[in-house]
Amino acid sequence: MDGDWKVAKDILDKNKEVIRWSINGNNETTLHVAVSRRKYTFVKNLMRLMEEKDLELQDNNSYTALSIAVTAGDVLMAKILVRKNKALLDIPISQGMMPIQMAASFGKQDMMKFLYDSQNMRGNPWTSETRSCFLLACLEADCFDVALQVLKDHPELISNRGSMLKVLAQKPQAFKPKPPSSINSVPRCVPQVLRPLEYWDGCPAWKLLSIIFISIAELPWTEIYDIMRGPANPNTPIGEKRKYPWRVLFLAAEVGNIVFIYEVIRLYPELLLEVNDTNQSIFHVAVSCRREDIFGLLYEVGSTKDRILTLEDKNGNNMLHLAGILTERVEQNRSDYIPGAAQKLQRELLLYKKVKSMLPISFRDKRNVDGFTPDQEFTKHHKNLVYEGEKMMKETGAQLMVVAALLATISFAAAITFAGGYNQDKGLPVLRKEEGFTWYMTFICTSFMSASASIINILSLLSSRYAEHDFLTLLPTKWAISVATINISIVAMIGAFAYNFLLLFRKSLLVVSIFLSLLVISVMLYFKLLYAMLPTRWNILRYDRRSMPSYRA
Repeated sequence: MDGDWKVAKDILDKNKEVIRWSINGNNETTLHVAVSRRKYTFVKNLMRLMEEKDLELQDNNSYTALSIAVTAGDVLMAKILVRKNKALLDIPISQGMMPIQMAASFGKQDMMKFLYDSQNMRGNPWTSETRSCFLLACLEADCFDVALQVLKDHPELISNRGSMLKVLAQKPQAFKPKPPSSINSVPRCVPQVLRPLEYWDGCPAWKLLSIIFISIAELPWTEIYDIMRGPANPNTPIGEKRKYPWRVLFLAAEVGNIVFIYEVIRLYPELLLEVNDTNQSIFHVAVSCRREDIFGLLYEVGSTKDRILTLEDKNGNNMLHLAGILTERVEQNRSDYIPGAAQKLQRELLLYKKVKSMLPISFRDKRNVDGFTPDQEFTKHHKNLVYEGEKMMKETGAQLMVVAALLATISFAAAITFAGGYNQDKGLPVLRKEEGFTWYMTFICTSFMSASASIINILSLLSSRYAEHDFLTLLPTKWAISVATINISIVAMIGAFAYNFLLLFRKSLLVVSIFLSLLVISVMLYFKLLYAMLPTRWNILRYDRRSMPSYRA
Protein backbone atom coordinates (compact mmCIF):
# COMPACT_ATOMS: atom_id res chain seq x y z
CA MET A 1 0.00 0.00 0.00
CA ASP A 2 2.82 2.40 0.91
CA GLY A 3 5.25 1.17 -1.73
CA ASP A 4 7.79 -0.02 0.85
CA TRP A 5 9.88 -2.36 -1.27
CA LYS A 6 12.18 -3.40 1.54
CA VAL A 7 9.31 -4.90 3.57
CA ALA A 8 7.77 -6.45 0.46
CA LYS A 9 11.11 -7.98 -0.52
CA ASP A 10 11.44 -9.68 2.87
CA ILE A 11 7.98 -11.24 2.42
CA LEU A 12 8.69 -12.38 -1.14
CA ASP A 13 12.01 -13.91 -0.15
CA LYS A 14 10.16 -16.20 2.26
CA ASN A 15 7.51 -17.25 -0.28
CA LYS A 16 7.72 -16.22 -3.95
CA GLU A 17 4.19 -17.47 -4.61
CA VAL A 18 2.81 -14.48 -2.68
CA ILE A 19 3.44 -12.37 -5.76
CA ARG A 20 0.58 -14.21 -7.52
CA TRP A 21 -1.89 -14.18 -4.63
CA SER A 22 -4.89 -11.86 -4.38
CA ILE A 23 -4.57 -9.50 -1.43
CA ASN A 24 -8.06 -7.94 -1.22
CA GLY A 25 -11.73 -8.69 -1.81
CA ASN A 26 -11.55 -7.60 -5.45
CA ASN A 27 -9.09 -10.41 -6.17
CA GLU A 28 -6.29 -7.95 -6.93
CA THR A 29 -2.65 -8.95 -6.75
CA THR A 30 0.21 -6.89 -5.38
CA LEU A 31 0.89 -5.69 -8.91
CA HIS A 32 -2.69 -4.43 -9.36
CA VAL A 33 -2.50 -2.38 -6.17
CA ALA A 34 0.97 -1.00 -6.93
CA VAL A 35 -0.10 0.08 -10.42
CA SER A 36 -3.28 1.76 -9.15
CA ARG A 37 -1.23 3.72 -6.61
CA ARG A 38 1.42 4.71 -9.19
CA LYS A 39 4.34 3.13 -7.31
CA TYR A 40 6.75 3.07 -10.26
CA THR A 41 9.87 1.90 -8.44
CA PHE A 42 7.91 -0.79 -6.63
CA VAL A 43 6.45 -2.05 -9.94
CA LYS A 44 9.86 -2.11 -11.61
CA ASN A 45 11.21 -4.23 -8.78
CA LEU A 46 8.22 -6.58 -9.07
CA MET A 47 8.91 -6.99 -12.79
CA ARG A 48 12.28 -8.57 -11.98
CA LEU A 49 10.61 -11.29 -9.90
CA MET A 50 7.54 -11.94 -12.04
CA GLU A 51 7.12 -14.13 -15.09
CA GLU A 52 5.26 -12.87 -18.16
CA LYS A 53 2.15 -14.91 -17.37
CA ASP A 54 1.97 -13.35 -13.90
CA LEU A 55 1.18 -10.00 -15.50
CA GLU A 56 -1.88 -11.55 -17.16
CA LEU A 57 -3.69 -12.21 -13.87
CA GLN A 58 -7.09 -10.48 -13.71
CA ASP A 59 -9.22 -9.22 -10.85
CA ASN A 60 -12.97 -9.71 -10.39
CA ASN A 61 -13.66 -7.18 -13.16
CA SER A 62 -11.29 -8.98 -15.56
CA TYR A 63 -8.85 -6.07 -15.27
CA THR A 64 -5.17 -6.81 -15.73
CA ALA A 65 -2.60 -4.43 -14.29
CA LEU A 66 -2.36 -2.84 -17.74
CA SER A 67 -6.11 -2.24 -17.78
CA ILE A 68 -5.79 -0.29 -14.53
CA ALA A 69 -2.95 1.80 -15.94
CA VAL A 70 -5.00 2.48 -19.09
CA THR A 71 -8.08 3.72 -17.21
CA ALA A 72 -5.84 6.05 -15.22
CA GLY A 73 -4.08 7.29 -18.34
CA ASP A 74 -0.71 6.39 -16.82
CA VAL A 75 1.46 6.02 -19.95
CA LEU A 76 4.71 5.54 -18.03
CA MET A 77 3.26 2.64 -16.06
CA ALA A 78 1.83 1.13 -19.25
CA LYS A 79 5.27 1.25 -20.87
CA ILE A 80 6.77 -0.62 -17.92
CA LEU A 81 4.15 -3.37 -18.17
CA VAL A 82 4.14 -3.73 -21.97
CA ARG A 83 7.90 -3.90 -22.04
CA LYS A 84 7.66 -7.00 -19.86
CA ASN A 85 4.73 -8.70 -21.61
CA LYS A 86 3.36 -7.41 -24.93
CA ALA A 87 0.55 -9.98 -24.85
CA LEU A 88 -1.24 -7.72 -22.35
CA LEU A 89 -2.31 -5.56 -25.29
CA ASP A 90 -4.70 -8.29 -26.51
CA ILE A 91 -6.31 -9.30 -23.22
CA PRO A 92 -9.87 -7.94 -23.03
CA ILE A 93 -11.90 -7.17 -19.92
CA SER A 94 -15.26 -8.79 -19.16
CA GLN A 95 -17.11 -6.48 -21.60
CA GLY A 96 -14.82 -7.63 -24.40
CA MET A 97 -12.95 -4.32 -24.64
CA MET A 98 -9.26 -4.32 -25.47
CA PRO A 99 -6.95 -1.96 -23.54
CA ILE A 100 -6.72 0.40 -26.51
CA GLN A 101 -10.53 0.52 -26.73
CA MET A 102 -10.67 1.29 -23.02
CA ALA A 103 -8.27 4.18 -23.55
CA ALA A 104 -10.57 5.53 -26.29
CA SER A 105 -13.70 5.20 -24.15
CA PHE A 106 -12.01 7.05 -21.27
CA GLY A 107 -10.64 9.73 -23.64
CA LYS A 108 -6.98 9.06 -22.76
CA GLN A 109 -5.35 10.38 -25.93
CA ASP A 110 -1.71 9.91 -24.96
CA MET A 111 -2.46 6.36 -23.91
CA MET A 112 -4.23 5.69 -27.21
CA LYS A 113 -1.19 6.88 -29.16
CA PHE A 114 1.17 4.71 -27.16
CA LEU A 115 -0.97 1.57 -27.35
CA TYR A 116 -1.59 1.96 -31.06
CA ASP A 117 2.10 2.48 -31.78
CA SER A 118 2.78 -0.69 -29.80
CA GLN A 119 0.10 -2.78 -31.48
CA ASN A 120 -1.34 -1.40 -34.76
CA MET A 121 -4.48 -3.53 -34.15
CA ARG A 122 -3.16 -6.58 -35.95
CA GLY A 123 -3.60 -10.18 -34.89
CA ASN A 124 -6.35 -12.65 -34.09
CA PRO A 125 -8.41 -10.59 -31.60
CA TRP A 126 -8.97 -7.83 -34.15
CA THR A 127 -11.63 -7.91 -36.85
CA SER A 128 -12.86 -5.34 -39.33
CA GLU A 129 -15.79 -4.60 -37.01
CA THR A 130 -13.65 -4.01 -33.92
CA ARG A 131 -11.27 -1.81 -35.90
CA SER A 132 -14.21 0.26 -37.16
CA CYS A 133 -15.50 0.68 -33.61
CA PHE A 134 -12.08 1.82 -32.47
CA LEU A 135 -11.81 4.29 -35.37
CA LEU A 136 -15.12 5.90 -34.39
CA ALA A 137 -14.05 5.90 -30.74
CA CYS A 138 -10.93 7.84 -31.74
CA LEU A 139 -13.09 10.46 -33.43
CA GLU A 140 -15.41 10.68 -30.43
CA ALA A 141 -12.39 11.17 -28.16
CA ASP A 142 -10.97 13.93 -30.45
CA CYS A 143 -7.90 11.80 -31.12
CA PHE A 144 -7.83 12.58 -34.83
CA ASP A 145 -4.13 11.93 -35.38
CA VAL A 146 -4.57 8.32 -34.23
CA ALA A 147 -7.63 8.02 -36.47
CA LEU A 148 -5.53 9.22 -39.40
CA GLN A 149 -2.92 6.59 -38.67
CA VAL A 150 -5.61 3.90 -38.38
CA LEU A 151 -6.96 4.84 -41.82
CA LYS A 152 -3.46 4.76 -43.24
CA ASP A 153 -2.75 1.29 -41.84
CA HIS A 154 -6.24 -0.06 -42.61
CA PRO A 155 -7.55 1.76 -45.72
CA GLU A 156 -10.54 -0.60 -45.96
CA LEU A 157 -12.08 1.24 -42.98
CA ILE A 158 -12.93 4.18 -45.24
CA SER A 159 -16.15 2.27 -45.95
CA ASN A 160 -17.38 3.73 -42.62
CA ARG A 161 -17.35 7.20 -44.17
CA GLY A 162 -20.97 7.85 -43.24
CA SER A 163 -20.44 7.21 -39.54
CA MET A 164 -17.20 9.19 -39.62
CA LEU A 165 -18.93 12.19 -41.20
CA LYS A 166 -21.64 12.03 -38.56
CA VAL A 167 -19.05 12.32 -35.79
CA LEU A 168 -16.95 15.01 -37.52
CA ALA A 169 -20.06 17.09 -38.22
CA GLN A 170 -20.58 17.44 -34.47
CA LYS A 171 -16.98 18.47 -33.73
CA PRO A 172 -16.71 22.21 -34.56
CA GLN A 173 -13.74 22.67 -32.23
CA ALA A 174 -11.77 20.09 -34.24
CA PHE A 175 -11.55 22.53 -37.15
CA LYS A 176 -9.90 25.35 -35.19
CA PRO A 177 -6.18 24.55 -35.27
CA LYS A 178 -3.34 26.79 -34.21
CA PRO A 179 -1.84 28.26 -37.39
CA PRO A 180 1.81 27.48 -38.17
CA SER A 181 4.33 30.17 -37.31
CA SER A 182 4.99 30.81 -40.99
CA ILE A 183 1.47 32.20 -41.49
CA ASN A 184 0.95 33.88 -38.15
CA SER A 185 0.56 37.12 -40.07
CA VAL A 186 -2.90 36.10 -41.32
CA PRO A 187 -5.36 38.55 -39.68
CA ARG A 188 -7.73 37.08 -37.13
CA CYS A 189 -10.64 38.68 -38.93
CA VAL A 190 -10.14 36.40 -41.94
CA PRO A 191 -12.76 33.60 -41.72
CA GLN A 192 -11.40 30.12 -41.14
CA VAL A 193 -12.66 28.78 -44.44
CA LEU A 194 -10.64 31.45 -46.28
CA ARG A 195 -7.36 30.67 -44.55
CA PRO A 196 -4.50 29.46 -46.78
CA LEU A 197 -4.09 25.71 -47.18
CA GLU A 198 -1.00 25.82 -44.96
CA TYR A 199 -3.28 26.88 -42.13
CA TRP A 200 -4.82 23.39 -42.13
CA ASP A 201 -1.57 21.39 -42.24
CA GLY A 202 -1.67 20.97 -38.48
CA CYS A 203 -5.36 20.00 -38.40
CA PRO A 204 -5.82 16.21 -38.51
CA ALA A 205 -9.62 16.59 -38.54
CA TRP A 206 -9.37 18.56 -41.78
CA LYS A 207 -7.14 15.89 -43.29
CA LEU A 208 -9.64 13.22 -42.30
CA LEU A 209 -12.44 15.20 -43.89
CA SER A 210 -10.43 15.56 -47.09
CA ILE A 211 -9.75 11.82 -47.23
CA ILE A 212 -13.45 11.05 -46.75
CA PHE A 213 -14.55 13.46 -49.47
CA ILE A 214 -11.96 12.10 -51.89
CA SER A 215 -13.39 8.61 -51.37
CA ILE A 216 -16.97 9.88 -51.70
CA ALA A 217 -16.21 11.63 -54.99
CA GLU A 218 -15.83 8.24 -56.68
CA LEU A 219 -19.40 7.20 -55.81
CA PRO A 220 -22.61 7.83 -57.79
CA TRP A 221 -24.84 10.67 -56.62
CA THR A 222 -27.49 8.40 -55.10
CA GLU A 223 -24.91 6.84 -52.75
CA ILE A 224 -23.46 10.26 -51.91
CA TYR A 225 -26.95 11.50 -51.03
CA ASP A 226 -27.60 8.46 -48.84
CA ILE A 227 -24.35 9.11 -46.96
CA MET A 228 -25.21 12.76 -46.39
CA ARG A 229 -28.77 11.90 -45.35
CA GLY A 230 -27.70 9.23 -42.89
CA PRO A 231 -29.64 6.14 -41.85
CA ALA A 232 -33.36 6.19 -41.18
CA ASN A 233 -34.74 6.10 -37.67
CA PRO A 234 -35.35 2.40 -36.93
CA ASN A 235 -38.13 3.28 -34.44
CA THR A 236 -40.39 4.89 -37.03
CA PRO A 237 -43.90 3.39 -36.67
CA ILE A 238 -45.14 1.20 -39.50
CA GLY A 239 -47.14 3.17 -42.03
CA GLU A 240 -45.50 6.53 -41.27
CA LYS A 241 -43.01 8.27 -43.49
CA ARG A 242 -39.43 7.30 -42.75
CA LYS A 243 -37.50 9.90 -40.78
CA TYR A 244 -33.81 10.70 -41.04
CA PRO A 245 -32.63 12.42 -37.85
CA TRP A 246 -28.90 12.06 -38.59
CA ARG A 247 -28.45 14.20 -41.69
CA VAL A 248 -24.83 15.32 -41.41
CA LEU A 249 -25.41 18.88 -42.65
CA PHE A 250 -28.12 19.47 -40.07
CA LEU A 251 -26.02 17.98 -37.28
CA ALA A 252 -23.25 20.41 -38.23
CA ALA A 253 -25.68 23.34 -38.35
CA GLU A 254 -26.97 22.60 -34.85
CA VAL A 255 -23.48 22.80 -33.31
CA GLY A 256 -22.18 25.61 -35.55
CA ASN A 257 -19.61 23.61 -37.53
CA ILE A 258 -19.25 26.17 -40.32
CA VAL A 259 -16.04 24.74 -41.81
CA PHE A 260 -17.70 21.35 -42.29
CA ILE A 261 -20.83 22.92 -43.83
CA TYR A 262 -18.85 25.16 -46.14
CA GLU A 263 -16.79 22.27 -47.46
CA VAL A 264 -19.88 20.10 -48.08
CA ILE A 265 -21.73 22.92 -49.85
CA ARG A 266 -18.68 23.77 -51.93
CA LEU A 267 -18.51 20.20 -53.22
CA TYR A 268 -22.26 19.53 -53.40
CA PRO A 269 -24.23 22.80 -53.81
CA GLU A 270 -27.37 20.73 -54.49
CA LEU A 271 -27.59 20.07 -50.75
CA LEU A 272 -28.35 23.74 -50.07
CA LEU A 273 -32.03 23.06 -50.73
CA GLU A 274 -32.08 19.89 -48.63
CA VAL A 275 -34.71 19.97 -45.86
CA ASN A 276 -35.10 17.86 -42.75
CA ASP A 277 -38.16 15.96 -41.55
CA THR A 278 -39.85 19.19 -40.40
CA ASN A 279 -39.22 20.91 -43.78
CA GLN A 280 -36.46 23.17 -42.48
CA SER A 281 -33.24 23.97 -44.34
CA ILE A 282 -29.85 24.11 -42.64
CA PHE A 283 -30.27 27.90 -42.42
CA HIS A 284 -33.55 27.51 -40.57
CA VAL A 285 -31.80 25.19 -38.15
CA ALA A 286 -28.92 27.67 -37.84
CA VAL A 287 -31.36 30.46 -36.93
CA SER A 288 -33.18 28.20 -34.46
CA CYS A 289 -29.87 27.35 -32.76
CA ARG A 290 -28.54 30.93 -33.08
CA ARG A 291 -25.58 30.03 -35.28
CA GLU A 292 -25.12 33.48 -36.86
CA ASP A 293 -21.96 32.57 -38.77
CA ILE A 294 -23.76 29.80 -40.66
CA PHE A 295 -26.70 32.10 -41.33
CA GLY A 296 -24.17 34.51 -42.88
CA LEU A 297 -23.51 31.97 -45.65
CA LEU A 298 -26.88 32.95 -47.12
CA TYR A 299 -25.19 36.02 -48.59
CA GLU A 300 -23.04 33.82 -50.79
CA VAL A 301 -25.56 31.40 -52.29
CA GLY A 302 -26.93 33.71 -54.96
CA SER A 303 -30.53 33.41 -56.13
CA THR A 304 -30.96 30.20 -54.12
CA LYS A 305 -31.28 32.47 -51.09
CA ASP A 306 -34.80 33.57 -52.07
CA ARG A 307 -36.04 29.99 -52.28
CA ILE A 308 -34.57 29.18 -48.88
CA LEU A 309 -35.90 32.30 -47.14
CA THR A 310 -39.50 31.58 -48.14
CA LEU A 311 -39.51 28.03 -46.83
CA GLU A 312 -41.96 27.25 -44.02
CA ASP A 313 -41.80 24.25 -41.71
CA LYS A 314 -44.67 21.91 -40.86
CA ASN A 315 -45.89 24.31 -38.16
CA GLY A 316 -46.10 27.21 -40.60
CA ASN A 317 -43.00 28.89 -39.12
CA ASN A 318 -40.81 30.84 -41.50
CA MET A 319 -37.26 31.85 -40.66
CA LEU A 320 -38.42 34.97 -38.79
CA HIS A 321 -40.72 32.92 -36.55
CA LEU A 322 -37.75 30.72 -35.67
CA ALA A 323 -35.64 33.79 -34.86
CA GLY A 324 -38.34 34.86 -32.41
CA ILE A 325 -38.75 31.49 -30.69
CA LEU A 326 -36.43 31.10 -27.70
CA THR A 327 -35.92 27.52 -26.54
CA GLU A 328 -34.06 26.18 -23.54
CA ARG A 329 -31.32 24.90 -25.84
CA VAL A 330 -30.81 28.38 -27.28
CA GLU A 331 -30.62 29.88 -23.78
CA GLN A 332 -27.97 27.32 -22.87
CA ASN A 333 -25.95 28.10 -25.99
CA ARG A 334 -26.13 31.83 -25.26
CA SER A 335 -25.09 31.30 -21.63
CA ASP A 336 -21.86 29.70 -22.80
CA TYR A 337 -20.43 32.93 -24.23
CA ILE A 338 -22.81 35.86 -23.50
CA PRO A 339 -22.97 37.00 -19.86
CA GLY A 340 -26.02 38.84 -18.61
CA ALA A 341 -29.65 38.91 -19.71
CA ALA A 342 -29.33 42.36 -21.33
CA GLN A 343 -26.52 41.19 -23.62
CA LYS A 344 -28.45 38.04 -24.54
CA LEU A 345 -31.56 40.06 -25.41
CA GLN A 346 -29.52 42.48 -27.49
CA ARG A 347 -28.01 39.59 -29.43
CA GLU A 348 -31.49 38.14 -29.97
CA LEU A 349 -32.73 41.48 -31.29
CA LEU A 350 -29.74 41.84 -33.60
CA LEU A 351 -30.35 38.47 -35.21
CA TYR A 352 -34.11 39.07 -35.43
CA LYS A 353 -33.56 42.42 -37.10
CA LYS A 354 -31.17 40.94 -39.64
CA VAL A 355 -33.46 38.03 -40.54
CA LYS A 356 -36.38 40.45 -40.87
CA SER A 357 -34.45 42.68 -43.27
CA MET A 358 -33.73 39.72 -45.55
CA LEU A 359 -37.22 38.20 -45.54
CA PRO A 360 -39.75 39.33 -48.19
CA ILE A 361 -42.23 41.86 -46.80
CA SER A 362 -45.19 39.56 -47.28
CA PHE A 363 -43.64 36.99 -44.93
CA ARG A 364 -42.81 39.37 -42.07
CA ASP A 365 -46.34 39.40 -40.62
CA LYS A 366 -47.41 35.95 -41.72
CA ARG A 367 -49.05 33.80 -39.07
CA ASN A 368 -48.03 30.26 -38.24
CA VAL A 369 -50.29 27.30 -37.44
CA ASP A 370 -50.83 28.63 -33.90
CA GLY A 371 -51.95 32.00 -35.28
CA PHE A 372 -48.89 34.01 -34.15
CA THR A 373 -46.91 36.49 -36.22
CA PRO A 374 -43.12 36.57 -35.83
CA ASP A 375 -43.28 39.72 -33.67
CA GLN A 376 -45.80 38.05 -31.37
CA GLU A 377 -43.65 34.95 -31.08
CA PHE A 378 -40.65 37.11 -30.20
CA THR A 379 -42.54 39.01 -27.51
CA LYS A 380 -44.03 35.83 -26.05
CA HIS A 381 -40.71 34.00 -25.78
CA HIS A 382 -38.62 36.94 -24.54
CA LYS A 383 -40.77 38.27 -21.69
CA ASN A 384 -38.55 36.75 -19.02
CA LEU A 385 -35.40 37.96 -20.76
CA VAL A 386 -36.73 41.53 -20.86
CA TYR A 387 -37.54 41.35 -17.15
CA GLU A 388 -34.15 39.88 -16.27
CA GLY A 389 -32.37 42.43 -18.48
CA GLU A 390 -34.11 45.35 -16.77
CA LYS A 391 -33.35 43.90 -13.35
CA MET A 392 -29.69 43.36 -14.21
CA MET A 393 -29.19 46.85 -15.64
CA LYS A 394 -30.85 48.59 -12.69
CA GLU A 395 -28.99 46.58 -10.06
CA THR A 396 -25.62 47.00 -11.74
CA GLY A 397 -26.39 50.65 -12.51
CA ALA A 398 -26.94 51.27 -8.80
CA GLN A 399 -23.56 49.72 -8.04
CA LEU A 400 -21.92 51.83 -10.72
CA MET A 401 -23.55 54.90 -9.18
CA VAL A 402 -21.81 54.19 -5.88
CA VAL A 403 -18.44 53.85 -7.65
CA ALA A 404 -18.97 57.03 -9.67
CA ALA A 405 -20.02 59.01 -6.60
CA LEU A 406 -16.97 57.80 -4.71
CA LEU A 407 -14.67 58.78 -7.61
CA ALA A 408 -16.27 62.22 -7.84
CA THR A 409 -15.89 62.77 -4.07
CA ILE A 410 -12.23 61.75 -4.01
CA SER A 411 -11.28 63.72 -7.11
CA PHE A 412 -13.05 66.85 -5.80
CA ALA A 413 -11.24 66.59 -2.48
CA ALA A 414 -7.91 66.07 -4.28
CA ALA A 415 -8.56 69.15 -6.43
CA ILE A 416 -8.74 71.50 -3.40
CA THR A 417 -6.27 69.73 -1.10
CA PHE A 418 -2.83 69.98 -2.68
CA ALA A 419 0.31 68.15 -1.69
CA GLY A 420 2.66 70.60 0.13
CA GLY A 421 -0.22 72.82 1.26
CA TYR A 422 -0.87 76.49 0.47
CA ASN A 423 1.25 79.63 0.66
CA GLN A 424 -0.17 81.43 3.70
CA ASP A 425 0.56 84.89 2.25
CA LYS A 426 -0.88 84.47 -1.26
CA GLY A 427 -3.21 81.47 -0.74
CA LEU A 428 -1.76 79.62 -3.71
CA PRO A 429 -0.43 76.03 -3.78
CA VAL A 430 3.23 75.78 -2.79
CA LEU A 431 4.07 73.33 -5.62
CA ARG A 432 2.17 75.14 -8.37
CA LYS A 433 5.39 76.05 -10.21
CA GLU A 434 6.64 72.48 -10.31
CA GLU A 435 6.73 70.83 -13.73
CA GLY A 436 4.26 68.06 -12.89
CA PHE A 437 1.68 70.25 -11.15
CA THR A 438 -0.16 71.14 -14.35
CA TRP A 439 -0.47 67.48 -15.28
CA TYR A 440 -1.67 66.68 -11.79
CA MET A 441 -4.48 69.22 -12.04
CA THR A 442 -5.37 68.05 -15.56
CA PHE A 443 -5.78 64.45 -14.40
CA ILE A 444 -7.76 65.44 -11.32
CA CYS A 445 -10.17 67.62 -13.32
CA THR A 446 -10.57 64.86 -15.93
CA SER A 447 -11.35 62.34 -13.21
CA PHE A 448 -13.93 64.61 -11.57
CA MET A 449 -15.67 65.56 -14.81
CA SER A 450 -15.78 61.94 -16.03
CA ALA A 451 -17.20 60.72 -12.74
CA SER A 452 -19.81 63.49 -12.79
CA ALA A 453 -20.76 62.64 -16.39
CA SER A 454 -21.07 59.00 -15.40
CA ILE A 455 -23.44 59.88 -12.53
CA ILE A 456 -25.68 61.85 -14.89
CA ASN A 457 -25.65 59.05 -17.48
CA ILE A 458 -26.41 56.37 -14.88
CA LEU A 459 -29.37 58.42 -13.64
CA SER A 460 -30.60 58.53 -17.22
CA LEU A 461 -30.11 54.76 -17.49
CA LEU A 462 -32.03 54.05 -14.28
CA SER A 463 -34.97 56.25 -15.34
CA SER A 464 -35.12 54.96 -18.93
CA ARG A 465 -37.92 52.97 -20.47
CA TYR A 466 -37.12 49.26 -20.58
CA ALA A 467 -39.15 48.21 -23.58
CA GLU A 468 -38.18 45.20 -25.64
CA HIS A 469 -36.53 47.07 -28.52
CA ASP A 470 -34.76 49.57 -26.26
CA PHE A 471 -32.24 46.83 -25.55
CA LEU A 472 -31.04 46.97 -29.14
CA THR A 473 -29.32 50.39 -29.18
CA LEU A 474 -30.53 52.92 -26.60
CA LEU A 475 -29.84 51.03 -23.38
CA PRO A 476 -26.55 49.45 -24.54
CA THR A 477 -25.31 52.89 -25.60
CA LYS A 478 -26.12 54.43 -22.22
CA TRP A 479 -24.55 51.44 -20.52
CA ALA A 480 -21.37 51.72 -22.60
CA ILE A 481 -21.06 55.46 -21.91
CA SER A 482 -21.47 54.88 -18.17
CA VAL A 483 -18.79 52.19 -18.09
CA ALA A 484 -16.45 54.20 -20.33
CA THR A 485 -16.67 57.41 -18.27
CA ILE A 486 -16.07 55.51 -15.01
CA ASN A 487 -13.01 53.88 -16.52
CA ILE A 488 -11.73 57.23 -17.79
CA SER A 489 -12.16 58.61 -14.27
CA ILE A 490 -10.22 55.69 -12.77
CA VAL A 491 -7.37 56.04 -15.28
CA ALA A 492 -7.18 59.81 -14.70
CA MET A 493 -7.09 59.28 -10.94
CA ILE A 494 -4.22 56.84 -11.33
CA GLY A 495 -2.37 59.46 -13.39
CA ALA A 496 -3.03 62.17 -10.78
CA PHE A 497 -1.80 59.88 -8.00
CA ALA A 498 1.38 59.14 -9.96
CA TYR A 499 2.18 62.83 -10.54
CA ASN A 500 1.42 63.71 -6.92
CA PHE A 501 3.76 60.98 -5.73
CA LEU A 502 6.54 62.14 -8.05
CA LEU A 503 6.15 65.72 -6.82
CA LEU A 504 6.71 64.63 -3.24
CA PHE A 505 9.48 62.05 -3.77
CA ARG A 506 11.17 63.28 -6.95
CA LYS A 507 14.60 63.40 -5.22
CA SER A 508 14.47 59.79 -4.03
CA LEU A 509 15.42 57.70 -7.07
CA LEU A 510 14.92 54.31 -5.35
CA VAL A 511 11.43 55.14 -4.08
CA VAL A 512 10.41 56.53 -7.46
CA SER A 513 11.71 53.44 -9.30
CA ILE A 514 9.83 51.04 -7.04
CA PHE A 515 6.67 53.12 -7.28
CA LEU A 516 6.78 53.34 -11.08
CA SER A 517 7.32 49.59 -11.36
CA LEU A 518 4.31 48.84 -9.18
CA LEU A 519 2.27 51.44 -11.03
CA VAL A 520 3.06 49.92 -14.43
CA ILE A 521 2.11 46.43 -13.20
CA SER A 522 -1.18 47.65 -11.72
CA VAL A 523 -2.08 49.59 -14.88
CA MET A 524 -1.34 46.54 -17.05
CA LEU A 525 -3.57 44.35 -14.88
CA TYR A 526 -6.31 46.99 -14.95
CA PHE A 527 -6.30 47.29 -18.74
CA LYS A 528 -6.30 43.51 -19.04
CA LEU A 529 -9.49 43.48 -16.98
CA LEU A 530 -10.92 46.34 -19.02
CA TYR A 531 -10.15 44.51 -22.28
CA ALA A 532 -12.01 41.43 -21.04
CA MET A 533 -14.97 43.47 -19.77
CA LEU A 534 -15.80 45.89 -22.59
CA PRO A 535 -16.61 43.38 -25.37
CA THR A 536 -19.22 41.78 -23.11
CA ARG A 537 -20.70 45.06 -21.90
CA TRP A 538 -20.97 46.84 -25.22
CA ASN A 539 -22.03 44.61 -28.05
CA ILE A 540 -22.19 45.73 -31.63
CA LEU A 541 -24.91 48.32 -32.10
CA ARG A 542 -25.52 47.59 -35.76
CA TYR A 543 -26.02 44.27 -37.43
CA ASP A 544 -25.66 44.93 -41.11
CA ARG A 545 -24.04 42.84 -43.78
CA ARG A 546 -20.56 43.99 -42.83
CA SER A 547 -20.94 42.27 -39.47
CA MET A 548 -21.48 38.94 -41.21
CA PRO A 549 -18.47 36.87 -42.33
CA SER A 550 -17.79 36.50 -46.02
CA TYR A 551 -17.03 33.07 -47.39
CA ARG A 552 -16.15 33.56 -51.01
CA ALA A 553 -13.72 30.97 -52.25
